[in-house]
Amino acid sequence: MVGYAVERERIQWLKRLKDTRNILQQRLCNLIAEPLL
Repeated sequence: MVGYAVERERIQWLKRLKDTRNILQQRLCNLIAEPLL
């Protein structure tokens, strides 16, 4: 049972990490695109 909880926690953490990376990438793209527009 403990292993299951840990796995679920890890999946949530990975998902949050991915979401954060996506947001950072979008911000970076906006920063780069801003001067070009």
